[in-house]
Amino acid sequence: MTALRNRKLFIAAAVAAVFIVLSVAALPVLDRLSPPDLSRYHDTSPVVLDRNGEILRAFTVEDGIWRLPVAYGDVAENYIKQLVAFEDKRYWTHGGVDPLALSRAVFQAAAGRRIVSGGSTLTMQTARLLEPRPRTIPSKLIEIFRAVQLERRHSKEEILQIYLTLAPFGGNLEGVRAASLAYFGKEPQALTPAEAALFVALPQSPTVRRPDLYPERARAARNRVLQRVLPEDIAREALGDPVPQRRNALPFHAPHLAQRLVTEDRGTEKAHFTYIDRSLQSALETLVENFAAQLPAQVSAAVLVTENESGRVTAYIGSAGFFDERRSGQVDAVTALRSPGSALKPFIYGIAFQDRIAHPSTMVYDGPSLFGSWAPRNFMREFTGDVTVAEALQESLNVPAVKLLDGIGPARFAAILEQAGAPLVFPGSAELPSLPVALGGAGIRLESLALLYTAVARGGDVRRISYRRGEEGTEARPFLSEEAAGWLTQILAGIERPAGFLPESFSASRIAFKTGTSYGFRDALSVGFSAAHTAAIWVGRPDGAPHEDFIGLDTAGLMLKVFDRLRDGGFEDESSGLKMRGYGDAPAALRRYPMPSLLSPAAVAGGENFRILFPPQNAMLSVDQSGGGYNPVILEAGAGRRPLTWMVNGRPQGISRLESRFAWHPHEPGAYRITAIDATGAHDSVDIWLSE
Repeated sequence: MTALRNRKLFIAAAVAAVFIVLSVAALPVLDRLSPPDLSRYHDTSPVVLDRNGEILRAFTVEDGIWRLPVAYGDVAENYIKQLVAFEDKRYWTHGGVDPLALSRAVFQAAAGRRIVSGGSTLTMQTARLLEPRPRTIPSKLIEIFRAVQLERRHSKEEILQIYLTLAPFGGNLEGVRAASLAYFGKEPQALTPAEAALFVALPQSPTVRRPDLYPERARAARNRVLQRVLPEDIAREALGDPVPQRRNALPFHAPHLAQRLVTEDRGTEKAHFTYIDRSLQSALETLVENFAAQLPAQVSAAVLVTENESGRVTAYIGSAGFFDERRSGQVDAVTALRSPGSALKPFIYGIAFQDRIAHPSTMVYDGPSLFGSWAPRNFMREFTGDVTVAEALQESLNVPAVKLLDGIGPARFAAILEQAGAPLVFPGSAELPSLPVALGGAGIRLESLALLYTAVARGGDVRRISYRRGEEGTEARPFLSEEAAGWLTQILAGIERPAGFLPESFSASRIAFKTGTSYGFRDALSVGFSAAHTAAIWVGRPDGAPHEDFIGLDTAGLMLKVFDRLRDGGFEDESSGLKMRGYGDAPAALRRYPMPSLLSPAAVAGGENFRILFPPQNAMLSVDQSGGGYNPVILEAGAGRRPLTWMVNGRPQGISRLESRFAWHPHEPGAYRITAIDATGAHDSVDIWLSE
């Protein structure tokens, strides 16, 4: 019986030898006909990385397996040395198959009547990991052929990199990187000798040696590796190291952003590089969760932090707990449409400054006012009387903001924001933007608000917010004039801080901000900026239900705590301060808004019936192109005294001296406010929309 068994083993060894010789001879042809299948190696978990290359979040591949990409140079050298010494001593010199090891395995099996060693090189094991098959003699022959192919096509380091990515480590862990993070909470570059020895032993029997399930078996297997491959003194010291008895959760930071990037990419990229600072992200996630814990169970919060100069996002918290079902934690409030409340007001004022229809020191009356059939009121339901425009913004008064928006034109205001990259979304029944936009009567995303405030902090130019590395190359575009942005910063820096946060002497020159509360107390917002960063905060219920115990000013406390973390995080020096601009007294023409002659044009002599006949209010006109530009739009007014002055979006376009018509040449489609003024000062305005 023994002789028969030995004979069979000898025949098997001879067949393997003949197979190797034939494979080598026919390799060039077979290699072209049947190349190695590397699809499993390339099918790794998508990972989202922070600015330093550290993992923020990873995703599993098929069947819920964690298979993280890892480079040869990202693994501890002592692990590579132990792996080669224990598994394949001649790895660096053989051509994929070690004849000595294979022969030894055959004769050991013959002598012991059982398989003592498999004779597989690391290259053969790598071939088996790429194409798993039942452990049979034909499978072994295929592994031999594939091993020779791999050696022909790849360097030794590349082959080891494939092994390090695919080796099983128990449960749903494949690859040394996933195992190192799960068992030791660190990257494999930092493995100790004892940890490395455990990872040498685990792939041999990943199920029965799982340290979180069978710690004693894992310890025994690890110790055998240590005693065989390390010097006695080093092995003795490592034998006392504990074996991990539980698995750690893999990194899970910025989960909403990670999901967003992977979804947008549709799986074509495996590594997504961001500008998130993981230490800051982790600190703010904890801050938001602790903050939300003091609120009703259904209320969530979101935070977005950007660098002003570059537009790079350094922290992204989409909710107060991704897995908190009560707060609908998987809803990303950074991208969700919410009402901004008064958080849009600064841009009404900024455009009014830029259009020269108001100045920070312009007086405006805050009192009962009727706009058509709508009579807006202030948040506290009281009126202040005469105030400066700067005071009106700082106090977030509603009537002055509506008056200024009426002068700008709500459609034009919305068009300016859209051109800046922050579109407003209106209810389905609204054909064109209307005056309630001033009080938050539109939807906007938190990231869009952050973009607009970042532009103010930068001095008026808007630059796209960038989440991925390489996205920040877009050129900044004009949004507000440097003067308007500086005045806004001066005003917003003077808003009263909530009690208990930052000394006034520090925060007054460090942070400018504005809060907002939506209609029905559904959304509370606070957006602020320092010299280097902008932080946008939202608090509310993801389902849009009201929560009357929280308003925009309450979010300012969370915002100031965010800036505390920014200051302590070693970010850029902010000693240069905000780009504020003093404004002094208003010029004579802008001492009051609106000018007395514009308050009741019907009362001005000669202008009682003056009005624009074409285009009508809220008209939507199509314009054609010819000769490289747009064809003119014929404007027409009725009654009034000549000459007529025509304004578009607050800028003079020309004068009709003898006729009531004027040919206006638009430069691009969009929202416009057309104004006609007759010789007596009587005026009329209409809002229109041009499309191609």
